[in-house]
Amino acid sequence: MRKFKSILYLLFFSLLFASCSNDDLPYSVPGPSTELPETPEPVEKDILVAKWTVNGLFLNDMDLQLNDCEKTATIDFKEDGTLEEHIVEFDCKVREGEFLGTWKKVADNNYEIRTSVESSNAYFNDAEFFEMTVVNEQTIRLSQELQNEGENAYVLTLELVKK
Repeated sequence: MRKFKSILYLLFFSLLFASCSNDDLPYSVPGPSTELPETPEPVEKDILVAKWTVNGLFLNDMDLQLNDCEKTATIDFKEDGTLEEHIVEFDCKVREGEFLGTWKKVADNNYEIRTSVESSNAYFNDAEFFEMTVVNEQTIRLSQELQNEGENAYVLTLELVKK
């Protein structure tokens, strides 16, 4: 009887080890040296992509005093690199026509803004704004240094508030 019990125990443990092998798992568990696929970094939306209201225009830091009508003008910078301006004159008349253009980030805080040939845009005429200053989450300033022949350079700054 003792021999029979020994054979029975041996048979039981043999079946136990045979049925619990590692290759029976429906999936593999990565080991410490296994490289896992990297999760792609989320693409951060450029701060410029938004619809903005013109809040101020400055010449060499001197406020050019836009009136309430002019401050209703908007500029919509779109994710696809295009822009559209809605221009409101000082007398509150909306300027007729399409005021379209393109924009792209060329370096940190440096944007190239181009307008269509047929657009006589109010704020952008093939301009490269050399500096974008983030005032707060809702306000930015785009500055451009300009110089006409024989004249001293001056800085034109456009302040925009997120709509």
